Amino acid sequence: MRLKVVEVSWNDTFSDSGWKDLDRIAFVPLPECTTVGYLLSKDDKVVRLLHSINTDQADFTIIPTGCVLKIRMVGGHVDL
Repeated sequence: MRLKVVEVSWNDTFSDSGWKDLDRIAFVPLPECTTVGYLLSKDDKVVRLLHSINTDQADFTIIPTGCVLKIRMVGGHVDL
């Protein structure tokens, strides 16, 4: 299996347990994140990225597809 290196820009969720005026809450932006990794899979529900990989295990990030702003191919790959 050949995995491509990608950069994913995505919106994260945000919450604040402090009291805020309602007119201020309406303008609180979502944090925009960037994650780089090996693209394991992408479908209508999630994008799965791997980071450090050994022969049969990896650490990973799963991002809901609805949060993804863009996926950019960075270049390079790994063959598993």
